[in-house]
Amino acid sequence: MKQITNINLLIFLKPIYYFFNEIGEFIIFLNSAFKLDKSFPSFFNNIIKQMFYIGFNSIPIIVITSFFSGMVAAANAGHQMSGPLSEFLNSSSLIGGIVGQSVLMELAPVISGL
Repeated sequence: MKQITNINLLIFLKPIYYFFNEIGEFIIFLNSAFKLDKSFPSFFNNIIKQMFYIGFNSIPIIVITSFFSGMVAAANAGHQMSGPLSEFLNSSSLIGGIVGQSVLMELAPVISGL
């Protein structure tokens, strides 16, 4: 029967020690990450002001970008609807509705996200 020496025991326990050490460090990290900060109420007003500042002041950029995207969509729709049947179907009257719906449904969430 082979006798267990201290060296064999250390080789066997070393990975277990490192495993529990990493688990402990991760739990300490989670505790510090989700712990409620005592200074949060003092920064709450600043957070609201910054959210208003960022949201309200980005409206001109969104309007300009949507305007130019709508112009490009209108030019593309007008080009796609030109042809021999365009005057018979009166397709030029449909371009405004098509562009309005496409900009509203497709491009507005993307542009607002930018």
